[in-house]
Amino acid sequence: MNTARLKINFIIITWTVFLLFRLFFSEGINLLSFLIKNEAPITKSSIIVTGSALLFFKWLGVVAGTLVVFNAGRKLFLPVFIFCFVFLCYAIFLAIGSYGLWAFYFMPFCVLAFSCYTKAYQKALLYITVCYVAFYVFAGFAKIFPFWNALDWMQGYTIENLLFSRQKESILYHVFGVDIFSLPRWVVKAGVLGSVVLELSVVLILFSHKTVKFIVPLVLLFHLVLFLTGTPGIVEYTFGALIFIPGKYIERIALLLTNIKTRMHVVIASMRPSS
Repeated sequence: MNTARLKINFIIITWTVFLLFRLFFSEGINLLSFLIKNEAPITKSSIIVTGSALLFFKWLGVVAGTLVVFNAGRKLFLPVFIFCFVFLCYAIFLAIGSYGLWAFYFMPFCVLAFSCYTKAYQKALLYITVCYVAFYVFAGFAKIFPFWNALDWMQGYTIENLLFSRQKESILYHVFGVDIFSLPRWVVKAGVLGSVVLELSVVLILFSHKTVKFIVPLVLLFHLVLFLTGTPGIVEYTFGALIFIPGKYIERIALLLTNIKTRMHVVIASMRPSS
């Protein structure tokens, strides 16, 4: 049983299903289609993204993604799905200026597409890991570069403004009644410093696989805190951590699905009338 190949297949299926529900069937796409149809000023920045084009690439992506999940012509339809995915992200970017999902998933998906044409599955996993690491390291680096302005970010004023603008929407405030701004200021500053250190430390994954056991859980915790404070980040990027699931669990899932498929064949065969 080729564990690397199973893992690649697992990542393709889970990421594709996630993006189908998170983007292609999202209310954001439906809202954007409505705005374009009604010629809202926010959607007049490009002649490329028309209402008909948006719907066409949405449903083309849905069909391509479904075929990818069931491994029907995956070599052909995975690139089609990626193109539709980027097109919808581009449309959203034109409307609201948010880069959204493509910044994280575009390059890893390109690696997955190339992996369909090669048997170098282990290298594909390595390249996907590099993409994962690069996303966080560059995010951390952007916060402290240029270095003479790093202190401005470390003061935490940018984060405080962001938290303040979304406090009323946060789960911490609504569910737990936690007012972040009633906490000592050093808590926010420590969180800002810790987030930068964590993002930059993700690079350690490339040098020692043992670091995955504590860095990836910390990254997931980081996104959970963002989610609780009303800041997006929990859904879009946590699925990227699926690449670090141990191969033995992927093998167990594959074995379970094989057993289910075998039993279904036995049941169907037993239902056929005997000649």
